[in-house]
Amino acid sequence: MRKPVSAIKDDGLGYSEKGDYVVVKGTVDYIIRKEDDSGRSAIPCYVSDPDTKYKCTESSDGSWFCERLDKTIQNPQRRYIMTCSLRDHTGSYLMTLFDDQAKVLMGGRSADELHEMIENGESDAVDKIFKEALFYEAIFNLKVKSETYNDEARIKVTCTAMQKMDVQQECKHLIEAINQFQ
Repeated sequence: MRKPVSAIKDDGLGYSEKGDYVVVKGTVDYIIRKEDDSGRSAIPCYVSDPDTKYKCTESSDGSWFCERLDKTIQNPQRRYIMTCSLRDHTGSYLMTLFDDQAKVLMGGRSADELHEMIENGESDAVDKIFKEALFYEAIFNLKVKSETYNDEARIKVTCTAMQKMDVQQECKHLIEAINQFQ
């Protein structure tokens, strides 16, 4: 059943052992981007082994090494891990998008593509892509789970799936909701 964003807090979601799942209609209104070493806005991603998705670190010689696999990765892949604000008429909440959902938000562009654009001096074009991703309206399937970090419990919201808003389908959904009140 679809709920508003405020239900995450109001209904106390996230405290069950495996977390809670909720469907929310909302809009992405802010994407958190940190600065890289050169002071430019960075792409929110990590470098990984394409097969296992394990994180890799860059060695001093420019190669990529996966400590978990204990091997050098020849062609690593950048994968999104994006934090953004999800908003509706009741409020907003920060959520995490991983690679598949973030690609949808970024117009189908991979983190590798955006990184290559930055390397080719197209930082302004990348900034424009991030701006175009704002105010993306969709139906979001969310996992809400409580996690403890530094002895502090926090509610973590992760997007597991999202579907672009279908106006016709949304109208039918709203008419059904209105008819339930009669």
